[in-house]
Amino acid sequence: MKKSMLILILFSGLQLSVSAGETDAKTNTESLNKQMQSLDQKLFENSFGNCKLKEIEALIGDDFEFYHDKVGVTKGKDTFIEQLKNGNCSGKGNPSVYKAFRVLHEGSLKHYPLYKKDELYAVLQTGIHSFYESNNGGNLTRGSTAKFSHLWELKGDKWQLTRVISYDHQSPERWKH
Repeated sequence: MKKSMLILILFSGLQLSVSAGETDAKTNTESLNKQMQSLDQKLFENSFGNCKLKEIEALIGDDFEFYHDKVGVTKGKDTFIEQLKNGNCSGKGNPSVYKAFRVLHEGSLKHYPLYKKDELYAVLQTGIHSFYESNNGGNLTRGSTAKFSHLWELKGDKWQLTRVISYDHQSPERWKH
């Protein structure tokens, strides 16, 4: 009887430590997801919403690469920032120029941590988003909907976006949920 009681006590202790470990992992995952979601939001608010190019520059790695299924590849942080200046951000304060904003599809944002041994070094972020646009001060209309994959690398204590793949762009008429 004592032996079975000891086994039961040991097994209970094992269950508690596994549960505590699972709770820590879940807390860490939730924290990482919130952090990545915040970075995603900052990236798009600053590149489409308010065009704070200094904020975007801080988020992007020098070795940045952007692969887009409709416009091709952009290599380098400086080239990307220049494209924003001449594109989305060219008409800041001028309603007669093209304007756009992005809406993330609810529940589509996913995060996949990447580890080397036990050390987190990057996160792959995927999702689906739609863009809304206005030309020459007109009403906002729905533009394309697309899928994306972002690679965020941890460089020191700072997350930097180093790779973007934007694909499966669909016109509003063709997009099906």
